[in-house]
Amino acid sequence: MRGDIFKIIVVGVTLLLNGFLIWGLFYNPFNQLLLDKDQPYHNPPYSPIILLTTLTVMLLLVISSIYLVIRLFTKHKLFIYAPIFSLLVILGLLIIGETSLKYPSSIYYETKNGYFYINEIWWNQPNHKRVFKRWKSIQPYNPALDPTRKIFFDTSIRYTLDSISVSSETK
Repeated sequence: MRGDIFKIIVVGVTLLLNGFLIWGLFYNPFNQLLLDKDQPYHNPPYSPIILLTTLTVMLLLVISSIYLVIRLFTKHKLFIYAPIFSLLVILGLLIIGETSLKYPSSIYYETKNGYFYINEIWWNQPNHKRVFKRWKSIQPYNPALDPTRKIFFDTSIRYTLDSISVSSETK
């Protein structure tokens, strides 16, 4: 009897986790792997490989959840690979979250001296440092030549790091 209650708790927690994982995977967190650390922050471009990976993980979570419930009710045994897979997905998402480039706290744009600049500021960092990065377009930019160009969202423009400063946050 005590073992049956444990199995039901494991199945319930796994199903709950899988529901949250599937919901979270709709936001495509694997896309963070494609961020370019040597360029200003832009949402990464669409990748069919990342999309296929995300859909495969979601499908495996659904299938393992269904099989977990079926096996519990038919054989009264726990399919241990379902909770293990769920924990591995959580671990993978945590690793991606810790190792990928974070969103800047603030971004502002400016045109000066014939170039386009993107200024990024990060604060409330774990190391209690404030980071300011200034990115300068490699090619000169003249908004009068192409006023319809959406410079803020154009990921084809390449930048070079113009300046960086790291300062301590005052508390």
